[in-house]
Amino acid sequence: MRPMRTRTKIVAGAASAALALSLAACGGGDDSATEAATPTDAPTAALDTDVEDAVQVIDACQTFFAFDLKMSEMNGAEDAKKKKKRDILAELKGLTDEMVLASEEAYISGELPERVLINANRIQRNLGRVKPKDGIDGIKKKQMNRITKSAARIERSCEAAGDMLPQENLDARTAA
Repeated sequence: MRPMRTRTKIVAGAASAALALSLAACGGGDDSATEAATPTDAPTAALDTDVEDAVQVIDACQTFFAFDLKMSEMNGAEDAKKKKKRDILAELKGLTDEMVLASEEAYISGELPERVLINANRIQRNLGRVKPKDGIDGIKKKQMNRITKSAARIERSCEAAGDMLPQENLDARTAA
């Protein structure tokens, strides 16, 4: 999970830099104000808070995107060996735990609606009912339908917050 946090830090840094540049560009009509602002100028504390909140939304959605990617892998692993199916289930459960925590933080900060947290909990509850020894074969059709519907709702909320599904996920869906 370390690469995801690194990606989040990179995105936050890029957002901070873009914000600083846009503020410098909005300095007014005279060029001296634009030239006076340098990238080393620190943004105000209010701007730092906005960037931190945006990172929470990105973190919750990025965790969901990782879960979605693992779901695509699961859909393509119907003929996999039993150990692989158990490993995929364990990874899905781990991602679901992270997704619930990230969704809760984003909901508390007011950046994502409560329905994201509700749907993340629903996914966690349905996957929690699956016995580890059964692997992904233990997911019943009714549970899978609930998981799929909840995932679609979370995806729509992330898109509404401005975080679109990565191309990698779209490619994985068509391949599965």
